[in-house]
Amino acid sequence: KLISISLQAYCLKNCITVNSDKCKSISFTRNRIVYKFNYLLNGTRIEPTDSIKDLGILINNKLKFDKHVNLICAKTYRILGFIFRTCKYFTCLKSLTTLYNSYVRSVLEYASVIWSPPHAIPVNKLERIQIKFLKYLHYKFNSNSIFNYDNYLVQFDMQSLDKRRTKLDVLCLYYIVNNKYDSNFLLSNINFNYSCHNTRSNYLFHKPSAHTNTFLNSPLIRIQKGFNTLNINNHIDICFDNTSKVKQLCLLHIESVCVA
Repeated sequence: KLISISLQAYCLKNCITVNSDKCKSISFTRNRIVYKFNYLLNGTRIEPTDSIKDLGILINNKLKFDKHVNLICAKTYRILGFIFRTCKYFTCLKSLTTLYNSYVRSVLEYASVIWSPPHAIPVNKLERIQIKFLKYLHYKFNSNSIFNYDNYLVQFDMQSLDKRRTKLDVLCLYYIVNNKYDSNFLLSNINFNYSCHNTRSNYLFHKPSAHTNTFLNSPLIRIQKGFNTLNINNHIDICFDNTSKVKQLCLLHIESVCVA
């Protein structure tokens, strides 16, 4: 009740009109039993929900993004099917790849720094969409040879979606460290590793102890941990190198880590 009164007072003070019918309430918890509280706004009960979409990202009450991955997979499969039907008689390879990059891959990478999956099952589920597109190109332009996903990535100058998400993580960290994102909150949560003693650790960012996987896989912790793993030999100077050099070195080291 106090929350509802405070929210109404805030809206009234700032001359904000709120449509109560479009409002939802969500309780974030790791418990199996979720207690749904009744909130009133302008005399209207706010409907409780288990998941909510914010700026295009679907998140559930356990701070997981499984529903978001399922949603974008279903959406991109529909778009991919539309491209296959519409472009049945296309003979220009560049046109097809441009359509894929613009309408399919852009959806699969939107805000991936927030929801990038840490487990193999959703990673493979996302990757199968790009595999399906490359198989389509294979049977359309070169059906006599055996399909090989890695070879086609090299041939079309593409990277796997997992590697591209890793690159986007590094770029996000680069933009935060170099104040290209105007956010003091994000910058204050970047933990540089420093020690008064000589140690064998050459990690640039501090690795905090995590008691839960949710904290360990949270965006800011994940991108710092990922950069430490990627830049084990300190070839990337995230504070000095320009954006294009960071992208180039990032892709180079992603390939070397995958090969190793």
